[in-house]
This record gives sequence, structure tokens and C-alpha cells, in this order.
Amino acid sequence: MNQYLLPVSINTATPFLEPEICSWMWESGLVSSEPRLERMQDQKIIWFAGYLFPEMDAGKLDLITRFFCCLFILDDLLDEVGTDESMLLLEALANTTTTSALRTSGIVKALIDQLGLLMLSISRLGSEHWKAGFYASWSDYLEAQQWEVQNRIAGHAPALAEYKEMRLFSSGVYLALHLLKMGWTNLDCPVSWIEQKVGRIICLSNDLRSVEKERKDQDFHNELLLLQLQTGCSDSISYSYARKQLEGLFDQLFKLLELIKEKEGYSEAWVNELLLLLGGCMYWSDQDTARYGISVNGISKF
Repeated sequence: MNQYLLPVSINTATPFLEPEICSWMWESGLVSSEPRLERMQDQKIIWFAGYLFPEMDAGKLDLITRFFCCLFILDDLLDEVGTDESMLLLEALANTTTTSALRTSGIVKALIDQLGLLMLSISRLGSEHWKAGFYASWSDYLEAQQWEVQNRIAGHAPALAEYKEMRLFSSGVYLALHLLKMGWTNLDCPVSWIEQKVGRIICLSNDLRSVEKERKDQDFHNELLLLQLQTGCSDSISYSYARKQLEGLFDQLFKLLELIKEKEGYSEAWVNELLLLLGGCMYWSDQDTARYGISVNGISKF
């Protein structure tokens, strides 16, 4: 198996932003109990964006960190509320219904309000073309979340190929990848192919880590569980499949990155930031986030 070195770094602004963002979550009503706030701190939710965007300036990182905190809160809410309320919440976020249709707690209203404000602020950070892509990525994300809820309502396990495609949107990985392109206006290299490989690595890696949790929750939105369901294979075969798939995806990604060096519009700086996003995301997911080391800047081997 080939081994690839992924860079890992943390944005130096992140530790300074953490107290302010904790206060914002509490005061805005996004978090209503001290144990929940402490859990988010223990899990290093606030640090997630700092690992994805270690070179972003502090002002932009502040907005992006708040945005991802809201997405983690949304993910928890979709697990906690019923499927009907989940659909209404997602429709409200997509501006296709009103919050009055929701029988909600204050957290849900706070989430809708704060995400609306953050979407507006973030959309102003890039060009009009980038802004249109940002809203399109947001729409795709919400539609994929609705697709998952509809599957749960129907008790329907999707086909594996369909899941692999939709997972790229429901995970939020394409949102993160679009945020990375905020300052890049002249990328002519095959960006979509590269992003698809990065997205597949992140999504499959996460499914590999979370398979036992989703099995316990009887949630079939997991690539390994769907493989077992649709082929009857054993746990060991599904784990072997996932690892071999990841090995192949890494090979394809690094070969593609090598090939595009000669293409017009190639940006070594964008590629470096892309690999920092991939390495940071995988590092954050791999760690016991309640016990980080003193220093994380360095490399991580996969």
C-alpha cells in the first residue's frame, strides 16, 4: 500500500476565537445547557474550521467557524427531533416554509436565524460568481439532507451508488471545498474531478469510523452497512473493501494532482490549501478530540 503524507496545521486564530464563539452560541440560544456547550468544547467542534482552513485570515475564519458550529448543531437536531419536524426545519432553512409551521424549541429558531445571517455575511466574502456557487452548494446540501430524512420516513435503504453520490452533498464536504475557492478566481484545472476524489476520501473515511455508531442507531446511511445489506458480505469484507477503496482514491488523487501541474490555470497554492483541508479534516476526525496534544502543526501519514 502506498503511503501519502498529508499536511496538518491549525489556524493560529482558532484558540483566540473559541471563547468568543462559545459566548455567541450561549447568548444567541444555539446552546441552552452547560453540558451541551461543554460537549462541543470537548469534541473540539469550534476547532474544526481551523483545521480545514489553517491559512484563512481571522475575520473570515470567525464567520466560517460559526457556520460549521451551526451545521454540527443542525446535525444533532436532525438526530433528536422527529422526521416530520426535521423536514420542516430543512424546508425553513431552504426558505420554502416559515418558522411558524414548526413546533420548535428556541434552539431551532436560533439556528434558522443565525444561519440566515451567516449565509448573508459569508456570501459577501467572494465574487458574484463565487456567491452563486455558494448558494448552489447550500441548496444541494439541504436537498441531500432532505433525501436522507425521506429515506428514514419510508424505511428505504438507498442503492449503494446513489448513496455514494448523495453523501458528497449531505456531508457538507462540497460546502467546505467551495469555501476554499473563495479567493481563487482563475482555476482552470480539472477542479471538479479533484474535489470529487477529496470528497470521496473524506466521506468514506468518516463512514469507516462511524459504522458501529450507525449500526447501533439502525441508520443505514453508511457505505459499509449498505454494502453488507445489499451483498450479504461480512464485516471483515466490508472493512477490507473500504480500506482498498481509500487506497485507490488516494492513488487517483495524487496522480491527478501530478498530471495537472502542466495544465493552464494550475495553482500550486490552491493545491497546497486543498491538501491542508484534507489532512486537517482527517486529523480532526481521527483524534480523540478531548485530548489534543500541545502542538499539531506537522504531518500525518495515511
